[in-house]
Amino acid sequence: MDATSMETVYNQAILFFALFGLMFIISFFITKRNAKKFEDENSIEARREAAKKEKLVNTFLNTSTIKILGKEATLQELTHKLNRGAINKEEYSILEQTLKAS
Repeated sequence: MDATSMETVYNQAILFFALFGLMFIISFFITKRNAKKFEDENSIEARREAAKKEKLVNTFLNTSTIKILGKEATLQELTHKLNRGAINKEEYSILEQTLKAS
């Protein structure tokens, strides 16, 4: 290889890394802007409530159990858990609404 061909390889490598770096910087700022927009649209409390509800539903409402037992039996099971104190009234109402909506 002669010097001009090596210079071409080096130039291409430099251009590649410069382009890659530029794309990284642009994507960083776009992601930061979208994250800020998401935070403005969705308050922390709303996100915490949604996460709490999702965790509650995933814990107590198993889709395979609902398919096997049916909605009425699952609702009775939730009522028994409420009576035993395993879940409180607020959690019961959330689970009941989710079960009826599915």
